[in-house]
Amino acid sequence: MKNTLSFFRWPIWIPLYFSVVIFYSYFPFYSNSNDSKYYAEQVVRAKNAPLKETFFPKWGTNYWSFSEKDYIKDHFPGHLILGRFFSELIPSQGAQAAQMLLQMLFFLLSLVVSCHLFKMNITISFVFIPITFIYTARANHEYGLLFFTILSLWAVFSFLKSTQHKGLFLCLACVSTMLAFMIKGASALLLPFGHFLFLCFFKEYKKAFLVSFFTTISLFSMGAIFEQLFHHYTGESFLNFYISSQILQRSLEANGDISFFSRKLQNLTYYFTRLFLYSLPWSLFLLLNFWKKEERLKIKEKLTIEQFRLSNFFISYAFSWALIFSYSDRFASRYIFPCFYFLALGSFVQLWPFLQRFLSPILFTNHLLTALTWTLMALSHGFFFLLK
Repeated sequence: MKNTLSFFRWPIWIPLYFSVVIFYSYFPFYSNSNDSKYYAEQVVRAKNAPLKETFFPKWGTNYWSFSEKDYIKDHFPGHLILGRFFSELIPSQGAQAAQMLLQMLFFLLSLVVSCHLFKMNITISFVFIPITFIYTARANHEYGLLFFTILSLWAVFSFLKSTQHKGLFLCLACVSTMLAFMIKGASALLLPFGHFLFLCFFKEYKKAFLVSFFTTISLFSMGAIFEQLFHHYTGESFLNFYISSQILQRSLEANGDISFFSRKLQNLTYYFTRLFLYSLPWSLFLLLNFWKKEERLKIKEKLTIEQFRLSNFFISYAFSWALIFSYSDRFASRYIFPCFYFLALGSFVQLWPFLQRFLSPILFTNHLLTALTWTLMALSHGFFFLLK
């Protein structure tokens, strides 16, 4: 435990991060993903535009039939701020550098959280799941959502356990929810639900209602504040367009070609298949381990009550998030991005007693090894696409 938490005394993550960023700046990589291309170009345009357009950006290029001078009302601008800052250092790769930083911060935060919550370092297990490799050098802002989701959950857990600083941790949970909302919009609505579910797993029902109430209020307050600012500077409404376009039309609009039941079954199959595949190998091991009742009983016996509850929460939260999005008729793995890590985390914790038989404990206690593994993964991602 002491060895794992001592990573604050090791500045190794900083040069490793910049070595990855420098590599990508000399060998520019652009994802084939349309969203990644768009966000990368948006950050470059923001660098050359007035500061106001970082917070209230315009399309700048004719995407999806919008005029160049139209304000972007499909997405909140949270992802642009950090990207613009990095574009001053790395003009062509600012968006990618910002997302790599958020990924690294997520790894560092999950290292702290896993040691605090589970008394083990599960972060290295994240390096090996497919979604990490796929998204490392993209300009998408999914890691921002993931980082602030984990931060808010850690704040809620600390709120539950603290005796002197409950107000501080509740404020941190609210601020994390607000920032996640400014990055990913409507997806952040699932954070208060996660806070409620988290505390229910600890049978703290009154606190579950209290915390989820405050985080929900903070989220809607952030939306109202941004709407007022947007209207003040542009003379237009952001939320009216966002709700009608992103939620009502694109997510919930019926497809008349197939029946309602068939469509929802198709959605469910899409999201749960990807949830399983992008969390490999841990999702497979968990499935095989749960095949027999005696194995499930062994898991419960070998974990502490708190570890068992927390692992069940993350698995349940992953499936709940995917189930909720299966009601939407939009297909994209990024909509359930945090679920891949939640399922991997919960699965790994429940498999830990059995993994100890085959794997050296140093793999899951040494933060330096975790940092080096992340760096190698990030560099190998770039080399892979250079060779294509």
